[in-house]
Amino acid sequence: MAGRSEETLAEERKWQRAEGVRLREAIEPAERRGWDQLIESHLVQGLILPEATTVGFCWPYKSEFDARSLVSGWAEAGVRLALPRVQAKCQPLIFNEWYPQCRMTVGTYGIPVPEGTPELVPDLILIPVNGFDPAGYRLGYGGGYFDRTLAAIHPPPVAVGVGYELLRLQALTLQPFDLPMDFVVTEAGLHARMAGALQKVSPEESAPILSALLARRELPRPQAANPIDSA
Repeated sequence: MAGRSEETLAEERKWQRAEGVRLREAIEPAERRGWDQLIESHLVQGLILPEATTVGFCWPYKSEFDARSLVSGWAEAGVRLALPRVQAKCQPLIFNEWYPQCRMTVGTYGIPVPEGTPELVPDLILIPVNGFDPAGYRLGYGGGYFDRTLAAIHPPPVAVGVGYELLRLQALTLQPFDLPMDFVVTEAGLHARMAGALQKVSPEESAPILSALLARRELPRPQAANPIDSA
């Protein structure tokens, strides 16, 4: 990257971001459904979550993977769920509890967010990608919200990037605040970040990797009482 200006690097990243969104939105609906089913299967088989885990996920936006079916199944197994909300520009995201019948309102960028539910701190976050590189760094929408969020939460949640193989990049123009994903999941399988690079792993291999990450970060963390359970 020597000799290239910051403006040039920013334009390259902007182009990569726009191209990732364009490629994803151009996927035929039937093909996307098939890929989403594969992604859901990889996540169910490869990420075995303790009952008390709190999972953050994103409402589907611009043809991203729709995680609602997946996380609803996790909820039945005792996992708590939360959706992100923008509190202010250049600030970490806040997560509010979500369940299938909860009341929703329109948030930033027109994305639905829970209304009147408790704030939770996620132990694991499913994060959409507009691109990802061999080292597990992701390309988002340019606001830096997830990187700030991951940096602000202690201990940090397990970060799971979710996207499609066509978004895989040979190289990504990194910024100082970029943080890598612990896992990246596509229709091709589950990839764990080990020794600074993504490596494809089987469900049998990924389960102990996740378990070790959770134990090392002392997760799941204590949360406020679940008002749904006590109702």
